[in-house]
Parts: sequence; C-alpha cells; structure tokens
Amino acid sequence: MEKKYTLLSGETVSLEELEHREEEFLDTLMEMARRNISYFEIYRMAIGPGSIALRGRNQVNRSILKSPLYEAARDIATRAGIAQGLILAPEYENERAKAPQDFSMISVMQAADLIGVSRAAVYKAIEKGKLRCHKIGNVTVVEKASALDYRDRRNVKESSQDVLAEVKMTGFTPTAVSPPLRVPARKAHSKAKAVSHRRHAKKKASKSS
Repeated sequence: MEKKYTLLSGETVSLEELEHREEEFLDTLMEMARRNISYFEIYRMAIGPGSIALRGRNQVNRSILKSPLYEAARDIATRAGIAQGLILAPEYENERAKAPQDFSMISVMQAADLIGVSRAAVYKAIEKGKLRCHKIGNVTVVEKASALDYRDRRNVKESSQDVLAEVKMTGFTPTAVSPPLRVPARKAHSKAKAVSHRRHAKKKASKSS
C-alpha cells in the first residue's frame, strides 16, 4: 500500500504509521469500491460502529476524526458513493440547490428498496424509460411517484405470472371447466311436482294391493 493518501479535498495524509491490519483494512475497502459493492455497505465497514477506523468503538471523538486511518477510510467510502451516483461530487457542489426539498425525489438506492429490486435493476428500468429520473451533477435521483407506480405494475405482473405458473403446473385452466348446469326456476318447480306425483301414485298403488 502507498504510504501517502490524497483526499478528495486535495490534502495528503500519511499512512506510514499504520499497523499491518489497518493497511489491510484500507486495501479491503478499496477492493470493495473497485467491485462496485454498495456504498452503504462500504460506508458501514469504513466508519460504521465498531469499525477498525473507530478503533472498535461505536462513536467518533476528535482524536479519531483527525486520524489518518479514519480520514482515508471515510474518503474511500465517499468516493464509492460519488462513483455510484449517490453522493454529489465536489465539482458539482453548486448544483446542490437544484435538489427538491419536498421529498418528491429519492436516490437510486432508495428506489431499489422501495420497489424491491437491485440497484442495477433500477438503472436498467431508467434506461428503458420505465422510471422517470433527473440528474443533479453526478447524482441520479428518481421520482418517488414513478417508483411507486413501477412497483405496483411489477406486483400486478408478478401476480399474473404466478397464476399462469400454477395453471401450467396443474394443467387446470379456466377454459376446461364446464359451467354449472342451471335449471330455470319454473322448470325446476314442474320437475319437483312431477316427482311428487309419481311418489304419491306408488304409495296409493301399494295400499290397494
């Protein structure tokens, strides 16, 4: 590992005094970022409660905040968030004001959670025009109403597919079912009356014999 690390701010921090396990920790974070692991997972591992950067603690104090290990870990996580379009890059900071404040827009990750799909599936739906989105700097945001509508349409489609799968598995189709025989009320009454007359005649004949 390099003994110096350049932060997004341009500042350089020295990693010369890091222990071997701390160097491995940063290497792991960089590898996760290269593999495009979810930013939130990288963030939790980098500076979440109990992380190596926090020295196993659950909270950050001033000493940890200024430590080279914490600064490098946080920077790696932030870069991953920028690459994944979840965090506004420093060069687009002036576009932050364009972000709506009425919660009508959500992040790609939030849209994925809302719909119940992966982040990649959300981007695919955006490319196909199935989800409405907007670009603010390097960040892609999804219209919440569009995500809700897309989720509902997927649920209806999945329900239909489940029914078709069951029909295919059982071989039972609605068209194979004969409709129930319905006897008009007047005919049913006449039929019942005729049966009653026959029974009465049989009883009378048996008594006569």
